[in-house]
Amino acid sequence: MTKDLLKWQSISVASRFFSVGVGIAQSIILTRWILSVEEFGLIGVIGAVGAMLGVFQHLGLASGTTRELAYRGEKDASKVFISSLIARYAISLPLAIGLFIFAGRIAAGYHHIEMAGPLQIYAVILLLQASQDVCGSVLQGLQRFKHLFLFQAFLAILSFCLYVPLSHFFKFNGYFLALSLVTLVSVVVMWVLVIKSLRSTWKFPTKAEVIPILKDVFAVGLSIYIVKIIFTNWENLGTVFLGTQVSLISIGFFTYAMGYAFKLMTVSDALTDVNLSVMTKLYKEERDTFKQVFMENFNKIYSFVWLAALTAIFWAPQIFFIFVKHKYDSSLPYILPLTLAVWFYSYINYLGASIIVPAKKVIQMIIYYVVMIASTVGFYFMAGGFINDKILLMSIAMAVGSGLALIYQVAVIRHHIGFWVVNKTVMLVTLPLLPLFIPSLTASGLTTKILLSAICYSLFFIVVVKQNVVTKAQINKLLRRSA
Repeated sequence: MTKDLLKWQSISVASRFFSVGVGIAQSIILTRWILSVEEFGLIGVIGAVGAMLGVFQHLGLASGTTRELAYRGEKDASKVFISSLIARYAISLPLAIGLFIFAGRIAAGYHHIEMAGPLQIYAVILLLQASQDVCGSVLQGLQRFKHLFLFQAFLAILSFCLYVPLSHFFKFNGYFLALSLVTLVSVVVMWVLVIKSLRSTWKFPTKAEVIPILKDVFAVGLSIYIVKIIFTNWENLGTVFLGTQVSLISIGFFTYAMGYAFKLMTVSDALTDVNLSVMTKLYKEERDTFKQVFMENFNKIYSFVWLAALTAIFWAPQIFFIFVKHKYDSSLPYILPLTLAVWFYSYINYLGASIIVPAKKVIQMIIYYVVMIASTVGFYFMAGGFINDKILLMSIAMAVGSGLALIYQVAVIRHHIGFWVVNKTVMLVTLPLLPLFIPSLTASGLTTKILLSAICYSLFFIVVVKQNVVTKAQINKLLRRSA
């Protein structure tokens, strides 16, 4: 089980990194040569408004469907799929109609009437995404990981081929035209993959079957729906709220810093694609080995994400210069707190999919998400008299909120599941990279940074091998494959 889990996690992460790599290239071209900082800020506000409204169609159906399929298997897969689809459109349709009708009023509220058209495009996209999310959950629940990961890579290439030329020729409007085309194509492809996966067992649910199926889906799904709403509001809180407080150029810098920091979620999202279905099945069928499998996997995941986070913080000035020169240097002060916020949330997301949801500790899950957003808002207003930069204040508040939520989540796992996820290995792996976290060293000269990072990285890898996070045999196997 451990080998299969690690195999699909590795493939999932590789697929995500490919997609993110293409996305970074796309972002560099758009932000450096095509779109102005003000246009990028306006796109950030529109995206945040659309996301905060769009989350209300989520209903937790995607994760609930994935978990239910992992329990039921393929024989009832088509019935679960159709039942979930009916429920999804019951709420998506009125939301989309409402956004389309009131787009003009929302745009007027931000004093940018040019937002109206893109918001109406978002309304259509909401309808398309309604089925896309349910289709994706079917592929995850049935563990059709190969199809899912190939689709992700295809979507990244398609996105690049549409966003760059359409944004070049039509600027701001071209960006949203590309968004609608990418969504349309992805929905069509997902439907083809789902029908192919279900055709041998395809059965329509009877009216009597729909309600029991949805009850099982919503047993977990509604809780996930609530936390999805909380997370989306937390993620977009800064952009939406600050959009009424500071200039669009300032929002553009904040949006860029957010985009940079949230690249760290690539790993967490890739892992949850695999872990939710695999760990749910393991928790149900082999609970005695659940802790061992999880901890062996978690030590590897923690080490990798910690390395990625500290590298992203320490080398941020050089990475910015390589990709966008000095155009977004004003974003740099926000990188440390925002990356820290995302680092905390990456573990919240991973632990939720691997332990909390499989164990159905959904009330506790809602509580630590409430802690996250309440702490963020509370810190922002309480510390407002001490930090004049509103964007920096929001960035720090997000780190405080996600950090407190993670502490509560770890305590929940210890109390309800019976073990600590923070063990000796986690603490030892953390120590060697801590110097890279010091702001004054992040801003030091290149020679100093190279020497310091070489020492820290060497100590880190020594600890990783000594603690058997990665064995020598695994390293040799990887080197042979690379050769």
